[in-house]
Amino acid sequence: MIFTSREHKAIETGQIIATILNISNKVVEGLHEHERPQIGNQDHEQFIASIADLFTQPGQLVFGSETADAAYERFSKAVDKVVNEALANNNDCVGIVTHGTVISLYVWHVCCQEPFSFWSQLGMPSYLILDYPAYQIKRIVYKV
Repeated sequence: MIFTSREHKAIETGQIIATILNISNKVVEGLHEHERPQIGNQDHEQFIASIADLFTQPGQLVFGSETADAAYERFSKAVDKVVNEALANNNDCVGIVTHGTVISLYVWHVCCQEPFSFWSQLGMPSYLILDYPAYQIKRIVYKV
């Protein structure tokens, strides 16, 4: 099964993947990107600096409307929910379509990957294969 965030681009991507694989997809609350609804029009350099600040000051509200720690906690709970639901339905393979900042925070916490470097390399689309619950990265494709 494919689980997606509530954001339009994730839902569309999840639907494409699910159609190709002939499996179902489901939107799950909590898988959405770091909340930053009112950032306005930042230029590219300003945006990159804001993301760097987010990663270097995870407990402080430095960018957007939630801290990096809060985004990680929300996202991590949603991932646990998805995995538990899949396991309860005898599925040991789960696809999650999500976003760069929250996946970078997650990989930072569970795999000890430096978040800004990881985030900086992500293209659209990219993917990560993670062995859960061992939290071992099996493969990273930074841009398909």
